[in-house]
Amino acid sequence: MARARRTPHASSIRIFRTESGSKIAELKDVGFGDEDHLHKLIEKNIGTLFQNLTFLRREFRELDAGLHRLDTVAFDRRQNTFVAIEYKNKLDRGVIDQAKAYLTHMKKNRHALMVEYVNNVGGGALDLKSYNWEGVYAIIMAPEFHQNQIDSAEDDGDLELHEVRRYDDGTMTVRRVGGAHERAQAAARRSDPTPDASKQAAAPSLNDAGGDVVLPDVKHARGMKCPAVLALPDGSRVALKSWAGILAGVADWLVGKGYLNESHCPVPIGKNNAILNTKPFHQNGSKFRRHKKSGSLHVFLGVDPANALRHSVKLIGVAGLDPSDFMVSFGGSARPTRPKTPPPLTARVTITKGSSVPGCEKASRCYVPHAAIIGVGGRVVWTNDDVTAHTVTNGAPERGWPDGSFDSGLFRPGAEFSHVFDEAGKYPYFDLAHPWMRGVVVVKE
Repeated sequence: MARARRTPHASSIRIFRTESGSKIAELKDVGFGDEDHLHKLIEKNIGTLFQNLTFLRREFRELDAGLHRLDTVAFDRRQNTFVAIEYKNKLDRGVIDQAKAYLTHMKKNRHALMVEYVNNVGGGALDLKSYNWEGVYAIIMAPEFHQNQIDSAEDDGDLELHEVRRYDDGTMTVRRVGGAHERAQAAARRSDPTPDASKQAAAPSLNDAGGDVVLPDVKHARGMKCPAVLALPDGSRVALKSWAGILAGVADWLVGKGYLNESHCPVPIGKNNAILNTKPFHQNGSKFRRHKKSGSLHVFLGVDPANALRHSVKLIGVAGLDPSDFMVSFGGSARPTRPKTPPPLTARVTITKGSSVPGCEKASRCYVPHAAIIGVGGRVVWTNDDVTAHTVTNGAPERGWPDGSFDSGLFRPGAEFSHVFDEAGKYPYFDLAHPWMRGVVVVKE
């Protein structure tokens, strides 16, 4: 029987350190003492290693009521999907099968991932259809892989294999050695890197009294003139003289704090141009017509007000931060107006798996979302993702049980129930079979 080969990198690449000008010393592979060391190191630097990923949770235990545990769950902002990251500190022949099993369970427990995203990042849509579930994938990080593993993952679009090694001088190398998943190609097919929150949109965060606007919502404001102050997440403030000053202030802060560096460059705007680069040039070789130096990098400032805002939000996203932590002040004389966004006419609610056992009510996670918001004449659709039958019954136990407006009766796992609401108001509901399960429908004019 032929002997299977291990990762080619393990034997074909040697790493040296230069010493005293003409001398070299070979680095010794010291590995990782345990998986926990590797685990913590990757999570702490996830935005540097994978620029499009946002860390959500370590040891995610919400799959199938805790029967399966992900080392790390993250969110791919460009692909609008969820990512499982698995770590091994030595050769593990079963890790690919383990990762693929996790992907199956992630797709079966979509509501748990959705809630994790909303709770950690904020601003996400409480609607399963707002996320790219077909794009869910796994990253496996280990010091070596068996050649058979690399070959088997060659055409697997759900996997990425990364060889990660640590040497005695503190150097670490990360090399992608297998898996057919291509984030860059998928990103090019999608223009919106974040979940579509329009189906369950909240009103913009505007301070009507003081003219202070959360950065992503400036585009909704009315009656604004030149911005006055940029407030940054650490509490510092930057005086502004132009709209481009917002972009400059954001870039200075991100670079100065180490959230952006040369490894992120160029940060593209379109195919040929860049917002941020190591030199004041676009990808096509043309020089920045207007720019400033932010640390060792250069930010392109030849933009109109709309693009100053858009590019600022993009830089913050590349850095893995939340744009809502940045605020723009327009001074006391400004009075932003809240845009009139009509409530949606359709909302979807998930009956979560495991809700037939008491406990989901402690975090209002029996029905997700707990509060469904629609306009008059809108429809709410409930989907039973649990393993037993449930009801959706208008009313509350403490008020004498059903109110009589709507009652689904028992409907089986995988089935749906819907109801149209013709009058504004609040409609509490519960499950007759499992009365700790509560929810509410809010119908707005």
